[in-house]
Amino acid sequence: MSEFENKKFSFFKQEIDKAKSRDTGLATTLVFLLIGLYYKEIVYFKIATGTLLVSMIIPVVFKYPAYLWYGFAHFMGTIASKIILTVTYVVMVIPVGLFRKAAGKDSLKLRQWKKSKDSVFAVRNHTYVSTDIDKPY
Repeated sequence: MSEFENKKFSFFKQEIDKAKSRDTGLATTLVFLLIGLYYKEIVYFKIATGTLLVSMIIPVVFKYPAYLWYGFAHFMGTIASKIILTVTYVVMVIPVGLFRKAAGKDSLKLRQWKKSKDSVFAVRNHTYVSTDIDKPY
């Protein structure tokens, strides 16, 4: 199996213990309770009660659903972080860059780069004192 295939299915290859199985049962109970509240059907509350009892008495029953539950949670965590970072970049960084370009700002002095033999770097003659190290900001 290649490295890509190992990463592809690594979401579902986790160590599932008794506590994770119990957590999966409790999450299932919560789902049935929310469905019961939404549809206002007593049968969902009965299923939730049975699920709660089973998850407290014999949590091993939820071992295989726990693989799916934790695999799905890991997968969503991986995808959601990329989506959030992409949206942040598109909404905040790109518009600022376009605005600065339209306004003619060139704080990096890219237009002056290699136009002459002089350096575009700012010369900063500064004598460092102890407060620069104590309070760097």
